[in-house]
Amino acid sequence: MTIPGRDYQSTIQWVGIQTFPRNPHVPIFMGVFEHVSEQGLERCPGFFDVYPTIAYDEDRDFIKQKMEAVTKKHGRIYSDLQQGYLKMFELKEARSGIGYGVGIAFGPEEENAACFEDAAQEIYAAYFQLVDKRKDLKASADDIIRMQEQRREWVRYTFMDNRFFKGGVALGVPPEAFMIHMLPPTVCF
Repeated sequence: MTIPGRDYQSTIQWVGIQTFPRNPHVPIFMGVFEHVSEQGLERCPGFFDVYPTIAYDEDRDFIKQKMEAVTKKHGRIYSDLQQGYLKMFELKEARSGIGYGVGIAFGPEEENAACFEDAAQEIYAAYFQLVDKRKDLKASADDIIRMQEQRREWVRYTFMDNRFFKGGVALGVPPEAFMIHMLPPTVCF
């Protein structure tokens, strides 16, 4: 494909993963993992984070520690990648708009595939540790209401504020393609 404003071809492969657990104690996982080939370069942009209905500081700290360890292993500074996440979603601060803000965003120029792969594997493994830890907690009626409120906001954000949805539609991606990829299975309005 040729991206508008460019005079060269790009090949983009990506997979997006969002989980919408039934139990509001289990956080949502959101991640987009990409591989871009253009002008003889191989790049790996992407982002991922954990988005709680019921926030637990210990869960946020757990993910943060995992991401810090991966970036340190690859000689990177975690806060730089975290700031990239906030920049990507055009957020002023973590814990607003999308997720805990402890995930990572690899920009479009990212070429360190090993760091990208290790970070993706680590957040995925850490997320499922949180699932196992929280999945059997009992949800109250108020917890379910909070989950439905979160899902309504997720839909509103996706269609009204998410710059990737807007950009994709502007490039000609059918809106329904995003619906399958980005929306919870049930939403109450």
